[in-house]
Amino acid sequence: MWREAWWAVPILLFFTRCSCQTDGFRRRLDGGSRAVLVTFLIFAAGLTSRPMRTVLHSNRPAFVAAVASLIGLMLTAAGCHDITPGMRQLPADGEELPILHQEAGTHSHETRAMRLVIRSPAALAQVPLQDVPVDFQREMLLIVTLGRVPSDQYAVHIDRVWREGHKLRVATTVQAPPPDAPLRMASPYCIAVVPRCDLNVAGFQTEPPVRQRTWSQSEPGRLP
Repeated sequence: MWREAWWAVPILLFFTRCSCQTDGFRRRLDGGSRAVLVTFLIFAAGLTSRPMRTVLHSNRPAFVAAVASLIGLMLTAAGCHDITPGMRQLPADGEELPILHQEAGTHSHETRAMRLVIRSPAALAQVPLQDVPVDFQREMLLIVTLGRVPSDQYAVHIDRVWREGHKLRVATTVQAPPPDAPLRMASPYCIAVVPRCDLNVAGFQTEPPVRQRTWSQSEPGRLP
């Protein structure tokens, strides 16, 4: 029987090693799908034996229906799982990324107005705003700062994040103080934790801008 079913060997090897790729997310058939494949191949090998071929010769439609049913079951049960570290499934066009956590503050040491996407601890170290729990393997940070403002009643909030074409878009809201608000210098910011996505974020930089010097070096022996 097995000598007559030699054709099953390359099919088994192909399906157990095959992988599929969707939006850069590399996958392969999981163990449950392999079990279905093995069952199908054993069944098919049994059908190729001489006794079964004699029985099925007179009932070919039943044979075709049985094989088609098994193939349909195999395709339905075929599951996938991630096998490539660092590669993730991209959201569909128009799909929103959930905001997992968000922190906001009024005062910080950051006086630059910035919109940043942070995907590593090294990049985060350049923006010492606030400690936010984040797993950079699966998450990233979106940071918005307003820079130095004349009132501590300013605030900023990230409302939503979604995919648009080949980029991510971020909607933010800036709350301004009333006209009679007292003068108190502040530097508002907000930090949002969202699922990691390697698409570019429109209007956001991956690193903070270089600080500009506000002083110049004087000549030796002379006061500026």
